[in-house]
Amino acid sequence: MFALTTLKVLAVGLATVFFQKNRLVKSWAFVLFAAVAAILAYDFEQNTPFEASLWFVHWIKTPTLNLNLGLKTGMEYAPFIFGGVAVLLFSLYYNIFYPLEKDRLRAGGLYVLIFVLLMFILSAGNIMQLLLSICLLDILIFVLLPELAAKRLFLSFNLVADVLLFILFAFVWGQENSLYFGALTKYARHSSYPLLAFSLWIGAVAVKCGLAFFHNSILELKNISFVRQNFVATVVILLVGPILLYKTHALFNLVPQGELVLKVLAAISLAWGLWGCLFSDFLKARILYFYMMLSALFAVLLVIDRANFLTMLIPLICVGLLISAAMILPLIGAANEPLLSQTGGFIQRMKVSFVFSIAAALVEAVVLLSFMNSLNQWWIVAFLFCHFIAFSHFLGQVYFGDVLADERVWAIVKNPTMFYFIPLLFLGGGLSTVCCVEPIFYILVPMAVVFFAWQCPLRRLGAEKQVLIQEEKSPVLVLYKEIFLLPLKFVGRVLWITIDFLFVERVMVALLRRFVFVLIRTSMFLHKNMRVCGWFFLLFGLGYAAAVFFWQKGAF
Repeated sequence: MFALTTLKVLAVGLATVFFQKNRLVKSWAFVLFAAVAAILAYDFEQNTPFEASLWFVHWIKTPTLNLNLGLKTGMEYAPFIFGGVAVLLFSLYYNIFYPLEKDRLRAGGLYVLIFVLLMFILSAGNIMQLLLSICLLDILIFVLLPELAAKRLFLSFNLVADVLLFILFAFVWGQENSLYFGALTKYARHSSYPLLAFSLWIGAVAVKCGLAFFHNSILELKNISFVRQNFVATVVILLVGPILLYKTHALFNLVPQGELVLKVLAAISLAWGLWGCLFSDFLKARILYFYMMLSALFAVLLVIDRANFLTMLIPLICVGLLISAAMILPLIGAANEPLLSQTGGFIQRMKVSFVFSIAAALVEAVVLLSFMNSLNQWWIVAFLFCHFIAFSHFLGQVYFGDVLADERVWAIVKNPTMFYFIPLLFLGGGLSTVCCVEPIFYILVPMAVVFFAWQCPLRRLGAEKQVLIQEEKSPVLVLYKEIFLLPLKFVGRVLWITIDFLFVERVMVALLRRFVFVLIRTSMFLHKNMRVCGWFFLLFGLGYAAAVFFWQKGAF
């Protein structure tokens, strides 16, 4: 059953984390990938992960609270399970070959353990298990991230989100006296503080989904290796965030404008992601901005078309993996050169990579256009328009722009080995056979955009001329610093001078010095004269005993 499958994968992950080898690490990484793939393939063939089953252990059992930790599944959760499996196998496969990964076994074991916690989040039958699993997953991702700045920013943002969820669930428990998901619907109907509760909920969801204004923890992943960056971004943005949104969907009814707020956040995220994909000089940052656009699409589709969202989930996750793999090919082929300002003219030596990138874009168009209906068509069109503009600019800059690479990089530019193209073949082939769209004219439009968009003025946005969206040069961040941070710094400096220098140093320190002086003089006086000291402590003890006696009698 599903619990047995999860426990098997958990055992493999724990063994890998604690079984470290310094030799033949690629071979051991391949063994890990093969073991996990074999377990999942065997159980999927037996159809055990999707049988309606329940496995649980008693956790809290009191007269007022009865909670269990369990793993339950059914066909409703099959898309999330398949999506998690696709992300896990994709990451374990690239973990074998990616050259910048130095600790393959530990990273692979952490991927497996995070997948297991993802299954516990998915199977949560009560909001306490949901919150506990999310907190543990944040801890494991913190361990997985090797870079200090990424650790700090990710933990700070997600700690705030977890605290917001904790406060919200405390409100639910206090009003409904229940921690099961049915209590969320009742709470949404009769909440005493609907605006406050909605603010807590939308803040936590926005952090977990990586929406605009709450996405900095995701963008900081640009400085770590591609496989870890891609795994964390996919798990957090495309799985944990949507699962949280899916399970707590009833809280949309807290305020009438709930759907509008999320749509506005999604629209800002889409525009922000397009801006970053056009102007960022860091290739891995562009991949993260692409995930930001995809997270906006996920969030808004889950809200406006929740009934069909599970049907779209697996193809959309595979599209994210496919496009990210296509965008990383120039970095691998150019000896891990991360700056797009050091590329250009790669079509001369990377024709195969270019063809695969075009194919990935066409598959993305086929998949997204196959899900168009009257509810979500404008959001899908907007996402396709934004991403194809960004992706065509990326292809034109890398493959057809002026050669800006130095002699060292240009001398070693070549197509990656065939192992990097195998996931593209599997993902692209599977998606193109499952999804279809008619008429074919809908496919020709994005095809024309991909092939010819770099001939339009977008080509003039070459890396040698563009204004890079670095943190200190971003117009949004500059405006933020000028409008908000500068006045805050000025007010803070005035308050520091007023409070710290005048009040604390001149008043509080002087009072403390006088108080300590009085205590020292009193202690010296008492200990010099033993008779006075004895009478003093005797009277003090009698007075204290009398005060306690009358307090207990209720005289005070």
